Amino acid sequence: MLEHVGLLDETLGPAYFEDDDLLHRLHAAGIETLQVPSVLVRHTGTLTTFRLPEHREWLETSARSFEAKWGALPPPRKRYRRALDEPVWDFCQNCAAWPRADFDEAEPAGSYGPGRPAAPPGGAECDECASLRSAAGCAFY
Repeated sequence: MLEHVGLLDETLGPAYFEDDDLLHRLHAAGIETLQVPSVLVRHTGTLTTFRLPEHREWLETSARSFEAKWGALPPPRKRYRRALDEPVWDFCQNCAAWPRADFDEAEPAGSYGPGRPAAPPGGAECDECASLRSAAGCAFY
């Protein structure tokens, strides 16, 4: 399969959108993919790209490259979570309240992307998440 579609596209930059690009190429080649909701991938080691000063530039550059290559950005992911029966939505995976079990997920109300925070899908956003986002400490931004 990799010989047919190739490896990750390094022209997209050092981070962001390379996995979306690989999925597009797989689908364009007629190779089906399967999303397994019970599988969760976690980055460990405490270093994430958001801690690097250039991460926002990488995000914007990669987004422009992906859009130029495919004509549009991928659809928004379900970025908000809230514990079942709770009114407050969490956004940042590094928030102490980020639900890890028994939660609802929802897409943002409106678009998001480089430099464009999204609103919760109804209800309030967690105060810690709002604080992390405004301080550029959110694991997503």
